[in-house]
Amino acid sequence: MAVEEDEFDLSEDDSEGKKPGSKKKFLWIGLGVVGVLLVVGLSIGLTLMLAGGDSTDGAEGGDEVTENSAKGEESEKKESSGKTGETQYVPLKPPFVVNFASQASSTAKFLQITMEVSTRDESVVADIEKHMPVIRNNLVLLLSSQDQQEISSREGKEKLRGEVLAEIQRILKKRTGKVGVEDIYFTSFVMQ
Repeated sequence: MAVEEDEFDLSEDDSEGKKPGSKKKFLWIGLGVVGVLLVVGLSIGLTLMLAGGDSTDGAEGGDEVTENSAKGEESEKKESSGKTGETQYVPLKPPFVVNFASQASSTAKFLQITMEVSTRDESVVADIEKHMPVIRNNLVLLLSSQDQQEISSREGKEKLRGEVLAEIQRILKKRTGKVGVEDIYFTSFVMQ
């Protein structure tokens, strides 16, 4: 097999003293570097987006950052005293989804409720999270035993809200010795 001379020309006939094809090599290396930077940038952006780390939080002005750190110091002082006095809302996630039988028809009905509880006691937030499996279990049982006709009205929903609040307070009282939860709010209520 014969090797052609101009294919592997190692002589320096080029007027600039560069080898032929070296511009192509630099072009490919440059494109490779740009590609790597693009992939790294996209992966960092995707990671921040999925982790919920929005770079605009507190980055609009220095006063806001200072204000947030001052609030953080205040909340640390209040945590040591137990009660904050400021209402906190704790979402009960994920939404509750239950099936219940309708007396009017033999088909199963569907209920989805998103709820949040309110408290003024910082330690209750941790208590709610700690005892979430018991809370969710009891609320699923309570919700699935409801009558569709009854909870269709506003009065029925208010009654259900009172029952849910009483159940959460009962669980927290039994498990922690304090009620802690002041109110419950339905932030989404879907029946089909």
